Amino acid sequence: MDNVMQKWIQEEVEKYCKKKSLKFGDFQSFQYLVDYMKKAIPTAFHSIPKSIPEDELRMVIAMCWLGPDPIRYGSLPAFMCENLLSFLQKEIPDKAKRLEHIMEFVIAYGCGRFRTLDKASQGWDGSWPNAVIALAATLVLPPLRDCNQWLERNVVGFPQPRNSQPLQPQDDALTNVNTLALILIDPEQAKYIQDHQQIKLICTPGGTKIKIPKQSQHCTDYDILPGAKFVCTIQNPTQNPTQLWLSDRSISIAPGTKLIVSAHDEVTWITIGNSRFTLKLREEASLEGPFSILIWACSCGHIHCQDRHRIVGWKPNDNGKKITLRSFVSSAIKGPTLELKTNSFVQGMYFAFLCKGQELSDCVVRIRLAPVEYKVCVCKQEYEGDTCTANSCHRRFQAAEMKKILLDLIILDGRYNRVQRLRCPKCENLYDVQIEKEDIACPSCKKNLLKQYCSKCNELYRLESKAFRCPSCGSTWLPEDRAVLNFVKKRMMQCPFCRASLAPQTVGCPSCKKLDTLPQRFIYVWIRNFSSPSKIFRKPLEDEEEQKGTAMQKTIEHATVQEDTVGRDENY
Repeated sequence: MDNVMQKWIQEEVEKYCKKKSLKFGDFQSFQYLVDYMKKAIPTAFHSIPKSIPEDELRMVIAMCWLGPDPIRYGSLPAFMCENLLSFLQKEIPDKAKRLEHIMEFVIAYGCGRFRTLDKASQGWDGSWPNAVIALAATLVLPPLRDCNQWLERNVVGFPQPRNSQPLQPQDDALTNVNTLALILIDPEQAKYIQDHQQIKLICTPGGTKIKIPKQSQHCTDYDILPGAKFVCTIQNPTQNPTQLWLSDRSISIAPGTKLIVSAHDEVTWITIGNSRFTLKLREEASLEGPFSILIWACSCGHIHCQDRHRIVGWKPNDNGKKITLRSFVSSAIKGPTLELKTNSFVQGMYFAFLCKGQELSDCVVRIRLAPVEYKVCVCKQEYEGDTCTANSCHRRFQAAEMKKILLDLIILDGRYNRVQRLRCPKCENLYDVQIEKEDIACPSCKKNLLKQYCSKCNELYRLESKAFRCPSCGSTWLPEDRAVLNFVKKRMMQCPFCRASLAPQTVGCPSCKKLDTLPQRFIYVWIRNFSSPSKIFRKPLEDEEEQKGTAMQKTIEHATVQEDTVGRDENY
C-alpha cells in the first residue's frame, strides 16, 4: 500500500470514528469500520487497487484506529505495519483465520508486544492510549466481571458495603479495569538505592512495613497487609551481590534475583530463590545500597508471573498450542483454569490485587486465603456457626459427636476472627483447651495458678481475659492478642510463684478421646464472626511514581464498554 492511500485511510478513520463514536477495540465496531472503508475507497480512488490484500487493508485500518493522534505524532510508520503483518502471517498461515485475529494482534502491538516500548514517548514508539483502552474495555473487563460475580457467590460479605445499599459486581469492575490493564502493560517500576542508603523491612502486628529511600532522603512506606506480598527484582550494575542483613546473619543476593516479602500475622517471610527467612514480630531486615530494584506491579509471587501476567508474555503459538489474546488476558485475571475455583483464582492477578485492600465504589475490599474452621454435623453437612444449616437437621454442635475441620477459603477482612486451636494428630479434629473457672492451686505453695505477678508494680491479679495486661500499671509481657491457650502452654509447667515443677496438664480430643499432654503446638484458624465487617483504611503512597499513568487511567474510565463473552484456549 502506498503512502498516499495509507495517509488518506488514516484521515478517513479519524473522521468516521468521531462521527460514530466507536468503542475502541470492539470487534463488531471494527467490522463496521472495515465495511465503511471498503465503500469509501472506490469513491476516492475510483477503484480498489487489487494489489492490496485483505489482511493488509484490515491491518492498516486497525493500526490507524488504535494509534496515536496523527495530527500531533504524524502518520502511521510503514515499517510497523509491515513488521506486524509479517509476524501475523507467520503465526497464522490460514488467511481466513488470520482475518479474524488482526484486531487482537494490533491491540497487543499497541500495548508493547512484539516490539520494545519507549516509555518516555507518547507517539508511535510508546504505548498507544487507544490500544490501552481497547485492552481494558474489550479484554480485561469481561473476566473481571466474572471474578466479581464468583466472589459474590463464594465469599461471605463480598462486596463489603459501608451502607445498606448493595453494590453490583458489574459496576465495581469498572473501578479496577484500568489499573489491571496498566499492570499488564507496565509491570515493573524501577528505584535506585544509593550508597549508604537502606531498604528496611519491619515486621509489625498489622503486616510488614517496607521503607524505601528516595533521592531526597525521604522514605516511601509500603504497608503490606497480612496475606499480601511485595515482589521485586534485585539489580546491581556492578554485578556485585547485594547484602540482606538479618538480626543474626547476612545473605548475599546475586543480581537478577527475585525477592518476595510475604506478610503474615505476626511474622514475615522473605523468599530469595529456594531459601526462605523469617522475621518475627518487631524484627527488622535491611538491604544496603548501592543497587536498584524493579518493583513488580503484580504481587502474586508465583513462579510463572512474568509469563502469565504481562502482555509481553503472550505467545500466540506456544509449542504448537494456539492461544488467543482474549484467553491469555482472561487467564491472567481469573487464574490458569477454565472454571473459577479457589486454588486457581489465587494464582491470578485479581486475587493479588484485592489482597492489598482496594476501594470498590462505596466500599473497601480486602480478601485473603486462610484456613477456615468448619463444623461437620452427624448428617455430614459442613457448616459455620452453632447449628447445622441442613434443612431437615438444625442440630446444635456437640463436641463429642461432631468434628471441626479446616477448609482453605478466600475470606473477606472483617468477617472472620483469628483464633488458636489444638489439632488432634489421630483424627485431625480441631478443639480448644477449656480452663475451669474454679481456682487451680499449686501443690507446693497453694497459690492460685490462674493469677499472675506483675514485676513492675508488684501486683497480683487474676487472669480473666485474653489480654496479658496488668490492670494496675497497664504493662504487658506478651502481645495483647495472645489467648489463654498461651498461658497454659508456657506457664503451667512451672509455678510462677515458687518455681515448683508441675505435673503435665493433660488434654484430650473430644472426638476420638486421644489424650496428650501440654505444651503442644497450637495452630491458627479463622472463624466467622457473623457481625458487620470492620472498615479498612490504608495510608496512600506519597510517591510521584505512583501518579504515573493517571491521565491514561482517567481516559480508560470514561471509555464506553460493552460486556462480552470470554473464551479460553481457543484454536485459530
